[in-house]
Amino acid sequence: MSARKNTHTVGSVLRDAANDFATKEQPTSEETNAFQELFYTLALNCDPTDRKHVANALARGLYTPRSIAYYFGLDSLEIAAPVLRYSPVLNNRDFVSLIMRSEFDHIRVIAQRDDLELETVNAIIAVDNDNRVLLEIMRSSERLMRNPEIRSALDKAYGIVRHTIEENPTPSEINMGLLGEEDITDLSEALLSLASTGGKVGRNQTRLRASQSRPLNHVEGRLLRNAKDLNFSAFAYSVERECRLPSKFTLSTLKDKNAGDLATILASLDVSRFIASRIMLILIPDFGRDVNVFKLVLENYEKLDHTECREYLTGKGAKFGDPTQVFFKRAQGHQRQADIKRPTQEASRTANAA
Repeated sequence: MSARKNTHTVGSVLRDAANDFATKEQPTSEETNAFQELFYTLALNCDPTDRKHVANALARGLYTPRSIAYYFGLDSLEIAAPVLRYSPVLNNRDFVSLIMRSEFDHIRVIAQRDDLELETVNAIIAVDNDNRVLLEIMRSSERLMRNPEIRSALDKAYGIVRHTIEENPTPSEINMGLLGEEDITDLSEALLSLASTGGKVGRNQTRLRASQSRPLNHVEGRLLRNAKDLNFSAFAYSVERECRLPSKFTLSTLKDKNAGDLATILASLDVSRFIASRIMLILIPDFGRDVNVFKLVLENYEKLDHTECREYLTGKGAKFGDPTQVFFKRAQGHQRQADIKRPTQEASRTANAA
């Protein structure tokens, strides 16, 4: 009984403080600091009902501390939703970070915003499902579609901007997004057959199909989808979501056409040789110019040591098997790690004493 009463008391104090802070026209820095300190002291001891009330009170606030908004963005969906949907204090970097750490339903709420920047849009595209639910949500926003760069990224992902190249497309044409998805698929599958059996590349050749190999896991499916969209940023965010490898490293790998590092990334994520070869053909199409080089790449991919690949990428900032990359469990109390200021020892003692 005493524990429940204590939780109720703590929750009531925080609710009253949040209501008071939210009604201030323009809180002073002293008032903001005082509220932050109180929040960090009491938040972890509040039940979901109290956290939901506080989140709703602060969701639209122009002066809500960013770290508190971010904290609520990682909470359960019913608590996080109003903050993710309406908070004016979360910025582009915050959204990308939240997308990398959140479940699909949380990201669906972020996708409904009409003030997203290109980097956030690419991060959302990277984690979309096979039905392209998030893509449809963003394409329904008139404001987003008025941004030329965002519209281009969304149209490309949707498959609207596709142009068929009759023969011998150049690497620059592929990188510009002028090669249609079906052409890419035909090219990669024809080269796979050629590398396996010897023969001529052509539309009438028998092609090895993905259905003949093992089913794609969710990582392979997402990476292949991002590659087919020819969206380097989305591909890089997909990699970062899986192993925390900084997206800048993957983007640099793709822009430099570094086949070795790309193969290392794919091998570290247990991508099969068949899917890896298709991804590399799409993202580094120079492989398709020489069948012998292509065969050599396939042979070397098979020899890559999974552990050594992960060790190499760990040195570049990746974190394989790190508990922080796993979605936070929605256990009662929701005491999870978040990138926010933590209570000081003195504040913790004060909370315990309360």
